[in-house]
Amino acid sequence: VYQLVKNAASVCFYIACPDDVPYADNYKKLVGDRMFLLPHRKFQFYFLLKLIAYTKKNKIDVIHSHGKGAGLYARGLSAITGIPSLHTPHGIHVGEYNTLKKTLYKLYENVTARWIRKILFVSSSEKKKALGFGLWPRVMSTVIPNGVSLVSDADKKMWRHSVREKLLLGHSQFVVTMISRFDYAKNMREAFEIAKQCPEVCFIWVGDGEDKSLLEALSESEGVSNIIYVGFSDEPKHYLAAGDLYLSTSRWEGLPLGMLEAMSLGLPVIASKVSGNVDLVQDGETGFLYPLGSVGSAVKKITLLMRNRDLCRQQGAAARSRQQKIFNVKNMAYNIADEYVAIVRG
Repeated sequence: VYQLVKNAASVCFYIACPDDVPYADNYKKLVGDRMFLLPHRKFQFYFLLKLIAYTKKNKIDVIHSHGKGAGLYARGLSAITGIPSLHTPHGIHVGEYNTLKKTLYKLYENVTARWIRKILFVSSSEKKKALGFGLWPRVMSTVIPNGVSLVSDADKKMWRHSVREKLLLGHSQFVVTMISRFDYAKNMREAFEIAKQCPEVCFIWVGDGEDKSLLEALSESEGVSNIIYVGFSDEPKHYLAAGDLYLSTSRWEGLPLGMLEAMSLGLPVIASKVSGNVDLVQDGETGFLYPLGSVGSAVKKITLLMRNRDLCRQQGAAARSRQQKIFNVKNMAYNIADEYVAIVRG
């Protein structure tokens, strides 16, 4: 959302979001007082009523929701005000649901879909997964891939040196980086097992979440000392720049921004063969895909690139070229802005 607002200069944005660090502050730098604060991960009818008044007062033309929680507010807004609504799922998050919860969730999405004018999927595999699950079959949709900004060679070199010096890592140390929420979807326990079998490799993990403390305790109890738990960072790209390779063990994705940022820095990617990941990684060219759950397969690919640094650099260059050509933030912003214009014109 931040990159969209920053790069779609032809659009005047108003942002409704929780007062979370650092996102709310970053948004405020872009839109000033054109912000409406919502409770974190909680729907409250009172805030919906206030949001209705806010959209009317500011003469909002289009509502664009991102994710489940925002989607609920957006559909309420659209139903009551008649303002057309677009929705971006950012992943089909049903992996943890039991049969009943899946049924109820699908019912909710499809009943309220009457107030969605169009779905903007971030990847072709996300769209395929949604339709395969039976979501939004009668709603118009299109695919607009996520995009990230370009990173200069000078910035990469500076960040790499700074972070490696900070973390006491030698220039020749092979480093695998990850950005994660440390939850079920990101599947970090599998990443832990991979790291455990790669003692010669240093793993830098950036992020936080419910599983982080459990994995830190597991590292200590099992004597796994090659994982650096950075925690939350405002500058994740700096840690990515310190790496030689990016790893994703996700159970599913929409189109992962962390992976795109790694590609923008010239890192090859080893990723689980799941939705979202398969749209980014060209197996054998920009990295490797491995079967979800096959720790041994991922370990073999990491070991291959650690031992063949020329191949690692070659795949990293190909990954960067692919990101610049297809997953550019300017393209994403322009294409979404075009959707706004089209929906207003009817």
